Formats: sequence, C-alpha cells, structure tokens
Amino acid sequence: MRTLLLLLIASLSLNCANEPIPAQAQETSADVVAFTNVRVAPMDAERILDDQTVIVRGERIVAMGPANEVDVPEGATRIDGRGKYLMPGLAEMHGHIPPPSDPQAYTDAVLFMYVANGITTVRGMLGHDGQLEIRRKANAGEIVAPTLYLAGPSFNGNAINSPAEAEAKVRQQKMEGWDLLKVHPGLTRAEYDAMAETAHEVGIRFGGHVPDDVGLAHAIEMGQETFDHIDGYTIFMNATDRPVTNEKLAEAVRLTVESGAWVIPTMVLWESIYGVPDMEKMRNLPELKYMPASMVESWITGVERRPPETGLRPRGGDTYIANRMKLLAALHRQHPHPHGHRRPQIFSVPGPGCTTSWSGWWKPACRLMRSTAPARRRSGSTSGSRTPSASSHRGIRPIGAALIGRIRSAAVRHLHDRAGGDGARAAGCPKR
Repeated sequence: MRTLLLLLIASLSLNCANEPIPAQAQETSADVVAFTNVRVAPMDAERILDDQTVIVRGERIVAMGPANEVDVPEGATRIDGRGKYLMPGLAEMHGHIPPPSDPQAYTDAVLFMYVANGITTVRGMLGHDGQLEIRRKANAGEIVAPTLYLAGPSFNGNAINSPAEAEAKVRQQKMEGWDLLKVHPGLTRAEYDAMAETAHEVGIRFGGHVPDDVGLAHAIEMGQETFDHIDGYTIFMNATDRPVTNEKLAEAVRLTVESGAWVIPTMVLWESIYGVPDMEKMRNLPELKYMPASMVESWITGVERRPPETGLRPRGGDTYIANRMKLLAALHRQHPHPHGHRRPQIFSVPGPGCTTSWSGWWKPACRLMRSTAPARRRSGSTSGSRTPSASSHRGIRPIGAALIGRIRSAAVRHLHDRAGGDGARAAGCPKR
C-alpha cells in the first residue's frame, strides 16, 4: 500500500502564491533536501501533481516542478518519493498544549499526534508558565512536535482586577517572549482597552474570546486579531436562540472583512457540545483510544450529567449551530478563515479531523487526506494510559528528527514569507 509522506513541507498552496516558485535552485549546498519523483497534493484544488521534485534549502522551498525539469543540487539529501505523497503541512490555529504540570508522556503524545496527522503548526491558545521551553525545543527541532506559536496565560476576570494590572501583564508577557495574548471572558471594557492599547504599543497580538462588557464591535474596533469559537458573533447578531436575519449577518461579515480580523471556528467543539452527533457515535470514535482513559471517561460523564437545558442537544441548540454555520458560510465567501478545533477537548483528539468534523464543512480536504492516507501501524502506549509513545513511532522519522525539524521550519518560514512576514498568520495568506 502506498504510504503518505508526512515530512510536510509548506505552503505549496498555489492559491496563496502571487508569484511562481522558481523552476531551478541556484546554489549548491549540503544543507539541501530534495524530494524526487513524488506526487504533490497542493491543496489548492482536489488534484494531485504527479512526478514532481521539490527542493528545500535550509528553511526555504526554492524549487518545485516536474522531475525532469528541476535540477537537484550536488550534495543534496535525496528522498525518493516514488509511491509517496507530499502535501502542505496543516495548521491548527486553536490548539491547547498541555501545561508542564501534566505528565511528560502525555505532552509528548499530544505533540506527536499533531505531527502524525499532518499538522505542522499549532497556535497554542492557553498559556502556562514553563511552556516557553516546550516551544523552544519544538521550534528548534529537538523534539517531535509541530512548530508552536503560544499565547501567554489568560487575560480574564479572575486574573485581571484593574486597567493597571492589564497593562502590566501585557508588558510582562511581551518581555517573556509569548507570541500573543489570550483574551477570556470577565474583563471590563476599561481593562480590555488597557490591554489592547498596551498590546499595540509594545507590538504583540491578541485574540480569543469577547468579554460581555466589551462586545464584538468594540473588540474589532480595538484591533483584536482573532475571534476564536466565533465568540461574540451570535450575541452581536441577536441570534443565540432565533434565526439570524440577513441584515445582521451582512453587518457582522462587513465589520469582519473591513477590519481584516480572523474567525477561528472550532466548530467541532461546539457541535459536540450541542449534540450534532449522537452520544453513541462520539463515545465510539476510534481516536479516543489515544487519550488517557480517565480523560475520555470524564468527557462522557460530564455530558451525561448535564441538565437538559445545557446538556447534549440543549434547547435551541439546533438554531444556534445553524446560525454559526450560516455565518461561517457567509464569511468564507468573502474572507476565508483559518481552521481551529480547540484540541484536546471534549471528544476532540489532537490531530484527527475528518472523523470529527460533524457537519462536513471541510470535507474536500478530508477526501484528499483519505485518498492518500496509509494504514497506520499500531504501537505501544505509555504506562497507565492509552496515549501513544512518540518514541515508538519510527515511521515519522525515516530520515531523522533533525531533518524533520528543518522541513517543518521550512514550511512555516515559507508561509511566513508569503503572508508578508507575519508568522502567526500562517493559515491565512492575506495580510491585514
């Protein structure tokens, strides 16, 4: 059976490119990797480019084209791609990286599951003290992990008690080296504004939720870059328990597009919470075997014990989900949005995506993944849980962990360049 080459290299996504990839590499260097005679899935359409050669030099993709037209530099490391596929690395734009207090085996497993499923970049949206060292190791290629962009510890109503505290926390997180700030509910408008104004002053992004006292329109006005979970939109559109009107939908789309803000949907989480799939289907998801048994059991009991108004299929849930889907469709037509799933979370395992995108809103990508996916080898799990051991998955490292790190870095740097220098915007090519 053909195998999927999971040394995923980068934005070969032609819809993001304004200029062609050069047909020839101009220099000779030992620090070059050449994927030869490989089938490329460019992800700009449901197509496969046969018999391609792709050349990566250091952290840059420098050539791609038919194998008989691209010269491989002398001294390059050659990877024979016959019978294999090469595809762009996927980006999870709302992931959660376990805190350092969690068992190391579990953290290793979460990071590995991202990479094993083709996710080469993760935007971590719940920061904890000590995670910057995990980011350093991941981004240096010292561990098997996606490239990480990490939000710092949350700005919320419990952590922030005054505008002065908000300002001080922004400056602290900028100094510590976090990539962005995470907004949670509970901030007053004054606290939020102090955070936003200071963030603009010191040059750090912020995104996440929309505090009730702030509201969507004001958050957009203040320059919040991402609205995760589509937070604030249904309240803005007065569509939490009734069908959204075309007028409010159009206004929400207009504000988003004009500001250049991004929406990170995490629809798989909300569909799970609101009961789009039935409970039996969720509890029998095959990927649950990769999560600790105690965690899966807590997901099941947590849902089963909820009262009817907030439990699986809460009252008005179908309307709420339909309104979110209608907004996403309208936004996507004018302003394609990055994908995010908020994993790991209730019935949502890091990595797998096709089996848990209940409404099928990104089925084209899933069909392509399934058409090229290999049979996965079973491997051992860590003691006392059902999480896989990263060290036991040798298939991900046919040419060595250090080279995987270089290829992964090439992916994110190439996306970074195409996006105009904004690495955190890796999943969305236009720059605001």
